[in-house]
Amino acid sequence: MFAATGPQPRYGATDATLLARADCGRLHPQTSSGGGSTEGAPSTATTTASVDDTAATTGEASTGSSAPNYEERGTHGVGVTTMDLAGAQDRTLRVTVWYPTATADDVVPLSTLVTAEDVSTFEDLLANAPAGCTRPAMDATLDAPLAAGSYPAIVFSHCLSCLGTSSTFIAERLASHGAIVVGVTHTGDTLFDQVEGNVAPLDAAWLSVRALDVGLTLDGVLDSEQFGPAIDTTRLGVFGHSYGAATTGKVLQDDDRFIAGVAIAAPLANPLLPGVAVTDIAEPMLMLLAQEDNSITEIGNNFMRADAMALPGGSWLVELADAGHWSFSDLCGIVEAFDPGCGDGTRQTVAGEAFTYLDNDLARDIAASYTTAFFALHLHEQPDAEQYLDVATPASVVTVVRHDP
Repeated sequence: MFAATGPQPRYGATDATLLARADCGRLHPQTSSGGGSTEGAPSTATTTASVDDTAATTGEASTGSSAPNYEERGTHGVGVTTMDLAGAQDRTLRVTVWYPTATADDVVPLSTLVTAEDVSTFEDLLANAPAGCTRPAMDATLDAPLAAGSYPAIVFSHCLSCLGTSSTFIAERLASHGAIVVGVTHTGDTLFDQVEGNVAPLDAAWLSVRALDVGLTLDGVLDSEQFGPAIDTTRLGVFGHSYGAATTGKVLQDDDRFIAGVAIAAPLANPLLPGVAVTDIAEPMLMLLAQEDNSITEIGNNFMRADAMALPGGSWLVELADAGHWSFSDLCGIVEAFDPGCGDGTRQTVAGEAFTYLDNDLARDIAASYTTAFFALHLHEQPDAEQYLDVATPASVVTVVRHDP
């Protein structure tokens, strides 16, 4: 049995066939808990507290605290650059690297980071996207020098038909806190492939290709003169959104170099997308779940909850009320398929009920904060991060359940 903090999930009937299409410091602490149980669940440990929501959303640290504030950018500036690497099946992979720099942050349009032949298409898509849904630029400096030091490295795998820059809001936060982050664009499985009507398959074979891409991306960055010498190979992480979450599970299962991972908005194990056994993942994980995710539906969300309980290395399950599948993406709303997660929608937990999705900037900020804290604990060995992960922030939106190993 377990205790949970924040708003409780609402369960509703869904169509199992939809899952196949799924890409598919703190102020005034108090004790707070909500009810929740799962029949047959392993025993879990949960630390609960409520927080001042205003402080949580503005990222203001407690006065006098020297601990890192995961809700704010870290002490480093952020550099960003692109590289082309050899990929699986004789493909070339476009990868984006975010890294610590001593240079003050500038503004870099996302269109700067795609291949030359895709710039015009991408700029048109961004220009026509609903205001406030997409995030067309990042706070970083293009090709800035890497700050001296030794850093952990974290590889990002994107959603079906997305880009290696789909989660720049997380990559920037991680880099500012002292990590080298590498986003791989899975060739043949990009936003531009979808625009042309060429959507990659959702099957075990393609999942294996994606996982191989992640490993080859890490190899390429380690071999690079610019980043290789600065990477501590004992501190490697991986994270992914949607199809990238399943890819993350596959990587953790098969590649012992990675010691921690984050799965966003999709289960690791999926009977309709085989290739991952949760019991074969020994590493600790963070799972970020959107309660109004009508891409994977409540069936997919319940798979995520089951995964979180079954992971041998332990996990944190962080659920966001009123968030949709694309609430965790810079590309929310850029094409019609990526609309759920911005503006008005229909709940998947209460059939036919209209509602307004969680503010996109807030959803992205929460995802970045928890992901940064998780990797701070497991890659930077910062003990303060554990307390952060155990608390629902802001408590009006977030539910946290911790499952110990």
